[in-house]
Amino acid sequence: MSRTRIDTLRRLAPFSGCSDKELRRLDSLLDQAEVPAGKQLTAVGQHGTQAFVIVEGAAEARIGERHLASFGPGDVIGEMALLDRRASRVATVVTTAPTTVLVMDPRSFESVMAQFPSVARHIATVLAQRLRLADTAPASELAG
Repeated sequence: MSRTRIDTLRRLAPFSGCSDKELRRLDSLLDQAEVPAGKQLTAVGQHGTQAFVIVEGAAEARIGERHLASFGPGDVIGEMALLDRRASRVATVVTTAPTTVLVMDPRSFESVMAQFPSVARHIATVLAQRLRLADTAPASELAG
């Protein structure tokens, strides 16, 4: 892995607390993909088999026509489906610009969560923030 790749990973929030050695190990677990604007990363109701970290670009989460959230560099997408593999996706996420993502399948996601406590803590914090936002949304918005 090049120095540039280490620097790229380090500037992303989930990996910012990792050492160079950890970043090299993380790099071996993460695939990178270039995704065009308008590409669906997740679909509400489907079984999830991947989680993503946005490196560059943007995406948005929707349920039907209702906008839920916007995502950019450093944001984690699809982690809920890999944490609870029995459940289906809760939102559709579509890229809104050409986007570079890091991709984790269930096996690599499990390795990341088990081997990198700072990354697992970041993902847990993101989930808590999303839950808090969902708890404060009016019931009429959650009903869709």
